[in-house]
Amino acid sequence: MGAVFGLMVCKKKSSRYFTRGSFSWRISMIAKKIGLKTVVFDPTSLDVTGRTLKLFDGTLWRRGSLPHVIYDRCFLTGSNYKRKYAAFIKRLKRNSSTSFLGYGLRDKWSVYQQILANELLAKYLPYTMPYTSFEQLRDLLFDKHSLILKPTSSCQGRGVLLLRKHSNQVAICGRTTGNEALEQLLPLDDMSRWLSSFVGGRKYIVQQALNLNTHDNRPFDLRILMQKDGRGNWYKTGQAVRIGSRNGVTSNLHGGGEACEWSEFCDRELRSFDLQTLNTTIDEVTGALPSYVEKKHGILCELGIDLGVDVHQKQLWLLEVNSRPGRTIFKRIGDLKTFKRAYILPVLYAKSLADKLQYRLTESPVYQNHF
Repeated sequence: MGAVFGLMVCKKKSSRYFTRGSFSWRISMIAKKIGLKTVVFDPTSLDVTGRTLKLFDGTLWRRGSLPHVIYDRCFLTGSNYKRKYAAFIKRLKRNSSTSFLGYGLRDKWSVYQQILANELLAKYLPYTMPYTSFEQLRDLLFDKHSLILKPTSSCQGRGVLLLRKHSNQVAICGRTTGNEALEQLLPLDDMSRWLSSFVGGRKYIVQQALNLNTHDNRPFDLRILMQKDGRGNWYKTGQAVRIGSRNGVTSNLHGGGEACEWSEFCDRELRSFDLQTLNTTIDEVTGALPSYVEKKHGILCELGIDLGVDVHQKQLWLLEVNSRPGRTIFKRIGDLKTFKRAYILPVLYAKSLADKLQYRLTESPVYQNHF
């Protein structure tokens, strides 16, 4: 019997999975060619015995055995939502009859602290600390004049704010948690009440605001996709630049950003740079980071690494690391070869894990005693 490849999602039952062009459809088409059957499941459907789940194979939702390999595509937001799923995912991780391609990274503050302990990587990290109170933020604003306020568990630029102090006022620019553009000017005395309402019960980090804008004042970053290949070795799949709207804060594509090839961007915006040195430094950072983070965190299969370049100070910054990266950016720049490779590599890695798992299970005494 062929191995089963499970895409773990955190959504209600739907028959829309495997529709042409969707993530699950692309994965399933590749998996089918190398002998893997793809299913979708929600971890909260795990039964009390820990042996079966409700699986969707493209036609029906039905209860079946655990997939041989699990690809974590759960995008969890909100503390209550996370707690609901955490217990089920933990039980799956402990089950010896299945393997995960990788474990999702913890929150941004935890990842920052892990990287900060690495001498090579730490020098590329911006000043960061957990947000604790308005008083803390006010003191930092008086010292640094501009700050970034970012949720510890968010994606796509949601809930990110740029705060700039002007005399006794604060200019606020960013995106709401619903990913809508936000721009406001408030007296400093009114900030405490406003922030309390905006932040709510969510955890945030405070970072120094960096000058990471193009010449026409559009925020940008360099997204690099690192993935494991069929042998489990880290591989640089591709890279591209994300460029946000003029005077904006984030460059995320979901927030209206555009995509651009790195070489084209360098020709347009980074002519004053020693590009050979810059690219060498980028390779050093992206070459060292995946294996180091995996050693500290646990197994990983892919990482989206976001780098910033300060055009004026000619400084490279390590902005963020994401364990559930997207692939759309490569399609946006017309690099279909890299776009396809980004889907192929995790499937090849899944195949290698499935083969090892099946061999281990068939060689175990429990299996042998049945014959």
